[in-house]
Amino acid sequence: MIPNTWRRSATMLAVLVAVTLIPDIVSVIRYDVAGGSAAAILSTKLIFTTFVALMIAYGSYRIEVSESAARAATQLGQHGSTRSSAPAAWERCTRPSISCCAVRAR
Repeated sequence: MIPNTWRRSATMLAVLVAVTLIPDIVSVIRYDVAGGSAAAILSTKLIFTTFVALMIAYGSYRIEVSESAARAATQLGQHGSTRSSAPAAWERCTRPSISCCAVRAR
């Protein structure tokens, strides 16, 4: 399931990172791993999972920004009209000196 906003995605990823550390923490405590080794194991996993979570959260943010830009572009047609009336605006434009006709002629 993909969360619908980057903030919600970041929250879910933070929970996921925390949950992935639980088995390692339990193993370190249960098997009495030496302090230096335990720190190396936990810090390495924390660094890698956090890095991946940040990449995923950034990707989710970029998707949200792109979707909002696309939504804004479809809501505004030529001259600020709605998308459904944009073809009518093209048909009304008959003089080449008007910017909308110059764009259409290209």
